[in-house]
Formats: sequence, structure tokens, C-alpha cells
Amino acid sequence: QLAESFGPETIGYRPVTTLQVVATEQTDSGQAARGRPRGSEQLPAWVDGNIRGVSHLGDPSSTAQVHPALLTRALIDSAVGRGAQLLTGAVEGLKLSPNGGRLTGVVVDGKVVEADAVVLALGPWSSCLARWLPTLSDLRV
Repeated sequence: QLAESFGPETIGYRPVTTLQVVATEQTDSGQAARGRPRGSEQLPAWVDGNIRGVSHLGDPSSTAQVHPALLTRALIDSAVGRGAQLLTGAVEGLKLSPNGGRLTGVVVDGKVVEADAVVLALGPWSSCLARWLPTLSDLRV
């Protein structure tokens, strides 16, 4: 659907074959794994180690990759084209309601950007919120 919506070239869409590979650092005898064990013939040459199992997850008709930066740019351009405003800056904190139970804005480059809703999408950096919020459980969802 992404390729249809944005065009495959725009987002770096690439159909791929997908495998699940299970490997360990050591063999059953405790020795470091060496070479390619039997049963790993379907794997690309760059996969090495003590392969415990391989399963086929998908082929080019069912799985694909996109280029993260290209997809991000396409999503931003689409949102801006529909009326969203793109603000680029460093988030320095969150503005809470006087009772501290609701997010009412975001501090960006020293200025408060008021908001009816705030989406906190920090991925692996979510722990950064700890310094901005007393407790997440106090917020109304």
C-alpha cells in the first residue's frame, strides 16, 4: 500500500525475500562456531556462525523494505500537503497544565508550542521523558 500511495521510487520500496535465522555464538561443545554448518545453504554467503535454524518468512510478493529517510520525507510532505505544519527544532521539555495532569504543549528551542494533543513518539529515547515528567501515570490519556 505504501508503494501505491507514494510511488516505489519515492520511498525506496524494494521487494525482498525474508528469512528468520537462529544462531548461537558457541557450538554445543562450548567451542566458538566456525564455518557454515550443514543446512545453511539457503543463506547468503555473508551469514556465518553456528546456525541453529532457518525459516522462510516471506518472498518478494509478501515482504519488502523501504528506505527510512525517504519514507519519512514522503510522510512529512504528505502531511504538510494536507495542512500540517512542520516545525524543526530541539525539544527541550514539555508544558504541563497547572495541575500537572495534562500535556498542553512542547518547549522547542526555548519557545512553548501550544497543542491540544501531544504525541510522544521517542522510540528508544523514551527514557528522556523521565526528566520532563514527574510520573507518566499522573497523565490523563
